[in-house]
Formats: sequence, C-alpha cells, structure tokens
Amino acid sequence: MILSLGQPCTPPELERIVLERFGAEARFHTCSHQGMTPGELLRFLFDRGKLKTGPEGIGVDGGTVCGDSNA
Repeated sequence: MILSLGQPCTPPELERIVLERFGAEARFHTCSHQGMTPGELLRFLFDRGKLKTGPEGIGVDGGTVCGDSNA
C-alpha cells in the first residue's frame, strides 16, 4: 500500500491514510503478531525496521519484508 501511494508521506499522514482506508476498528496481522490496531501495526513495522523515515518520507526496506506466498 505504501509503495502504491505514489507520493512521500510522514508517519502521521500514513496513519491517517490507514485509518481512512480501513477504519479505526480494523485489526492487522503479521507473520508473528495478530490483532494490531492501525497505530500498533505502524509502530511494529517501524520498530522492526520494515518501514523507515527519510528525507523523502516513509520508505519500505525490501530486505525485511516477509516472503510473498504468490511469488
């Protein structure tokens, strides 16, 4: 989703976008965690280095992304 935005954004902007798209009641799952709120998910991804903030805004570290089962 972040890559498809087509423009840089800040962490607060990304959280707003996630909330608008999925709603405050949405819960998210990763390979190792379940039931996270949008804010918890973003903190999880930043804490694990999967998302990083740079001069261009938020970026995705492709080397830390779990494998895609559709690959």
